[in-house]
Order: sequence, then C-alpha cells, then structure tokens
Amino acid sequence: MANNAKRKVILVTGASGFVGRNFIERVKDQCIIYALARRSQEDAGVPSHSNILWQRCDISIEKNIRRTIDDIAAQGGVDFLFHFAGFYDFTNKDNPEYQLTNVDGTRYLLENAAKLNIKRFVFSSSLAVSDYTASDRALDEHSPLDASIPYARSKIAAEELIHEFSKQFPCTIVRLAAIFSDWCEYGPLYILLKNWLSGGVKAGFMPGKGETALPYLHVQDLSNLFSNIMKNHEQLSALDVIVASRDGCVSQNELFDIASRYYYGVKLTQHTIPVWLAWVGIFAMELMGKMTGKPPFERTWMLKYIDRKMEVDASSARRLLDFQPRRRFHITRRMLFLIENMKIHPNLWESRNLAMAIKKSEARPDLKIYEVMIENREEIVERHVRHLKDAANNEIYPTYSKMDPETLRIQANLIYEMLEVVFLQGNRLHILKYAKYLARKRSKDGIKLAELSAALQHTAENLKNSLLIHPALKGLRQKIHDEIGLTMQLLEDEIEDAYDYPEPIS
Repeated sequence: MANNAKRKVILVTGASGFVGRNFIERVKDQCIIYALARRSQEDAGVPSHSNILWQRCDISIEKNIRRTIDDIAAQGGVDFLFHFAGFYDFTNKDNPEYQLTNVDGTRYLLENAAKLNIKRFVFSSSLAVSDYTASDRALDEHSPLDASIPYARSKIAAEELIHEFSKQFPCTIVRLAAIFSDWCEYGPLYILLKNWLSGGVKAGFMPGKGETALPYLHVQDLSNLFSNIMKNHEQLSALDVIVASRDGCVSQNELFDIASRYYYGVKLTQHTIPVWLAWVGIFAMELMGKMTGKPPFERTWMLKYIDRKMEVDASSARRLLDFQPRRRFHITRRMLFLIENMKIHPNLWESRNLAMAIKKSEARPDLKIYEVMIENREEIVERHVRHLKDAANNEIYPTYSKMDPETLRIQANLIYEMLEVVFLQGNRLHILKYAKYLARKRSKDGIKLAELSAALQHTAENLKNSLLIHPALKGLRQKIHDEIGLTMQLLEDEIEDAYDYPEPIS
C-alpha cells in the first residue's frame, strides 16, 4: 500500500505529544501517517482521519517496536520516519525514563528502521544539548554537546546513536528551540505568564535583571520545517544537524512588557529581584513543596540561567531547507493570541498548559497489561482449550468438547486478540460488530447461548487470573477487573441480543 500510494508515507513517534500532534495536523491531507503513541488517539485529542493509522506503542519496549515495524514493513514500509517521542521534566533529577525512552527507545527504532526502506530518519533533539552559559557564542549546528543536565545527556546519547546509524540510511537531527503555540504550551513561558498576570504576590517580579532570554519558534513554523525536510531531502547529506529556531533570542523584559500591556491595557511596573534573594525564595518554595507534596515549578538549579541569553544562529536551516519562519508567528507578535486565549478561555488555557509545565513519565497501565497479554497469550489460550476439552466439563460444553483442539485454539485466539485491542486502543466499541458475527456463527455451528456464555465467562476468568498474579501488574487489580469484566459484559449482552433476534449470515 505504502509504496504504491501517491502520497508520502511517514511514521511519527510521539504522535500524542505537542510536536507530534501539530505535525500530524499539518501533513494529514498530504501523507499517509503511521502514528505511534502511548496514548490512544481519542485520549490524545487527535481527530480521526482516513490518512491517520494510529497504533499504541511504547518505544522503550524492544519487542513492541520490532513487532510494530515488522507490521508496517509488511505493508510496504514508509518514506520518512519522524522520531518525536521523548521524556523530559523540569525537576533536573535523573529518571530511568531518560535512558529507557530517549536512549534505548531511539536505539530500538534505529535498529529496525532499515526494514522500512526509509529515505530519511528525522530526530527531534534540543538546543539544550549545548551549555550556552559557558560561552557568549551563538548556538548553531556546530555547537559543542557539553550540557550536563539529565535531559540533555540523554539527547546527546541519542544523537551519538544517530551518527552511527547514518552510515546505513540518511539521518537528520533537528535541535529545537523553545516551541510554543497560540495557547502557549511551553512550560517555562506558561509559568512566567501565570506569575506575571495572576495579580498575586509574584505579579510584576523578575529574577535578576530580566535579561534571561530564549529563542522561541511557533509550532506551526516547526511543522513547516519538518515538511521542508521531506521536500528537500535529496539535497541533504547522509547526516545533517538543523537548528529549528529563529535567529537571536527574546528576553523576559520584552515578554513582560508586551504581555502586561495586552492583558491589562497598560504597562506594569517591573520589580527585579537580586539573584541571591531569588535563591532564598526558591529554596523556601522547594522546602514547602516537599512538606506539602506539591513541588513548585521553580527550582534552584534554574538560577544558573538567570540573565543568560541563549543566542541562536539558525542560518543553516534557511540555507539547507529554504526555511524562513513567518513574521506573524514571532513570539512578540503572537503574544496577542496567547493573551487573548488566556483571557477568554482560562480553563482550557490552564488544562492545555498544566501538563506541559509539570511533565512526568505518563503511567500507561493499559499498555503494561497489553504487553503481558502478548507475552503470555499462548499459555493462557492453551489453558482455556484444555478447560473446554476436559471430560469433566462435557455437560457444560457439549459442542466445544467435540471440536478438535486446533479449531478451538483459533477461536480462542481471535477473542483474545479482541481483548488485547481493548487495552491497546482504549476502546470497547469495536467488539460490538464482532459480537454479532460471533453469535451468528456459533448459532449456525449448533452452539446454544448457555454454552457460548459459559465459554466466554471462562475466557474472562482465565485471563483475569493470569494477569492478577503477574508481578509486573501489581497494583492494577481494579483496572484488570474493570476492563475485562466490562468488555465481556458488553460482548455477552450483544451476543444474547443477537441470539434473541437472529440474522442470517451474509
């Protein structure tokens, strides 16, 4: 399908994330998209589209990646692989997710990417890989990879892997600036605006001289940059590093002046705080956060960056990709949109920003359950078949007991796969159509409703018992009971309805 289609075929990891969602929205009409994410499409808020093939996949699990890429390769492969999936938070503490997702996940993708016959592997890195406080030189594609924070170290390790695999297929590393949208959705900027415009004790206060400055790029400009990589890929080399940013940077003083003017209609008085006093205040906030269990966004490690400017030279992107950020998307002009959304839709503004400001490793219990189901499928199905064939159960299963074991395995596997999809997609509705088919088929085979119901009930109990004792699923008892129990209840009710009002098999 993929290679015969006129549209480009792409694979996007991190499809439910900020960058992934916006890029998919940008190219969904021009490309066939295999979208990989931990969350379901519904949970991610990505509308259904005929060109979007959503697959739940945790890239930190090697067999998960291998199985997913093998399936996509069997359908013809892809033209481009965009690797946006990654973990970060603002605690500046080591977290196993940095290694598991940012490094190991990248390695697993690279090790399997050749199967897809890709034209280019595109990796979203970060300008944070360089310690800009160590030099006054503007950051560009040649800047040293010398940052020491955990997130940066994981991105540096991933970039090293890409250098190695660029000998097998073309690769492009894109180092992102501070990416924002009309709803903000960039954690540090959200906190600044919240503090400045809340009317609370932090309103109008600025740490240092207010000269802390970052390069900002609107997410729509970023999506265009990624599109230009596809358009100009033949002019790129086997390995390119691209800086996704505007030139220069924008200071907190500039942002404060614009934001306060747009929000209040007048320019507010700005109060600067000496660094030593800011340190005392943030230390006290961290201490209070430990006591209350509600840690603040502001951390003492951030003080290193007060009044430092992350200057950027992004000329390489303009030269190689014919990329020019649009004037109307400059942060100083777009601030009007941010402030209007903040004022008119405060609840939506808050919900869209809160997760970005305090990003943590997202627990995906349904994916954990799915992985255990995949791993133990053969054993669980075999136990169910033995139960149906047990002579002691002949009265319960008069028809099933006479079937050959292989037929029973095929039937059990099909139902089992349907349950797997419930955990993978987070959606039970797909099982309704199957229920009608199952009822008609089993009725035609001479299986009465009571016998079919008994077999389905054992399927559910057999699966639940296997999952509940698995050590990796400790603490998920209620989740297992609910998902399997409610799904089987839905299936049984629909089957009973089909038995009461039978339809011919078409």
